[in-house]
Amino acid sequence: MWALAGIGVWRALLEWNLSVDAVVGCSAGAVVGALIAAGYSPDELSEWAAELVPGLVYPRGRDLWRRLWTGTLSQSLLGTPRVWSHLPGWLRDDFSQLKLPLWIVVTSLAQRSPVVLGPSPAAGDYPVLAAPSLIGALKATNAVPGLFDPITIAHDVFVDGGVLNDYPVDVAAQLGATTILGVWIDAPIMVGVDRLSRPHLGHVLSQSIAAMVQQMSHLRQSRVGVPRVDLRIERTEGHRVFHRIPDIIEVGYQTAWASRHEIASLFGEGPSTVGTPRLSS
Repeated sequence: MWALAGIGVWRALLEWNLSVDAVVGCSAGAVVGALIAAGYSPDELSEWAAELVPGLVYPRGRDLWRRLWTGTLSQSLLGTPRVWSHLPGWLRDDFSQLKLPLWIVVTSLAQRSPVVLGPSPAAGDYPVLAAPSLIGALKATNAVPGLFDPITIAHDVFVDGGVLNDYPVDVAAQLGATTILGVWIDAPIMVGVDRLSRPHLGHVLSQSIAAMVQQMSHLRQSRVGVPRVDLRIERTEGHRVFHRIPDIIEVGYQTAWASRHEIASLFGEGPSTVGTPRLSS
């Protein structure tokens, strides 16, 4: 849910009459990026976000328990969420139909490395695959290992791009970006520290993955020499925060405003270009 903060950042950019040339994303950020690349306005994106409900994103628990008891739990705990059958109402399943170029980062289980899915191959450090399906690519980059089913594309098996690269600014640089505005949704350091004295399985797994992802993100960012502005948004709660969707969008908007001078400079504009923010409703 926290990737929806990108909608607020997009609203700020449009208010400042600033445009982007391409979008690179992974995990839930890739879904927001795809909708932005499709040309939706911030109001339309907020309307889409308001349609998200727990049953659409997370399959019902009854099915999970049935699969556990019958021994049919094979690829993941939660299978494939219904949101993917809902998304075609907003997106055509074709990269070429987007108004902005979009590249999506996934994790290849076969190659044990990040792979970039996009409209056409490109040279660089990461393999780039011309994905035949936009929705399939989005499903792959959101296939959290163990929670959602992995996705097979072109004889490879893919899971969440955030496993190995949750903030792909280095991919954007590889694809030719000369300036980068990034929205980095990051977990706070030592979240739940009061519970770690006697951690259960969920704490151990979540904190271990968070440590790995965060360290890899810092390493990859250090290799990027392209001028950029990082809008780091720290999650204050978990991901099941559907009641906070409007607040999360507003967090993105206000985060962009807090860095308005740096963003204006990145885009080659004067600070006066960005004016004053609207009042939060």
